[in-house]
Amino acid sequence: MNDPRLNTLSHGSEAIKPLSLSVKKAKKLKFPLYWAYAITDDGEKTSWLEVELWRLGNLRAVAREYGYNEHTLRDFMRRHGLKNAHGSMARGSSNWLKQGEAFRLEEQGLSKAEIAQRLNVSTVTVWRWLKD
Repeated sequence: MNDPRLNTLSHGSEAIKPLSLSVKKAKKLKFPLYWAYAITDDGEKTSWLEVELWRLGNLRAVAREYGYNEHTLRDFMRRHGLKNAHGSMARGSSNWLKQGEAFRLEEQGLSKAEIAQRLNVSTVTVWRWLKD
């Protein structure tokens, strides 16, 4: 059962729905940024969280960058039908963008340790990506 209290936050007597605030207003009201919408380069309104997922590659990186709990972000995505960088519902970390970048960096001659540091993943992850 979906609890309606999970789908609104209060500001005074006003009930705020997710994705109804601009990033600027969310910051001003001290609301979590993942409740805000963002405007894409082509002028479309989308979730701030989806934009940051595309930019940073996975929920763990977004959580680390902004000080949120990864599980809170994942639950928010599920509850509100948001998509991860793969275009599917949130399930776990999605590193496919970083994996492509790892191949590019390897071709430039970077070591696996340097790639891992640059992409903010473990060296074991880089080894697994590049083993094929």
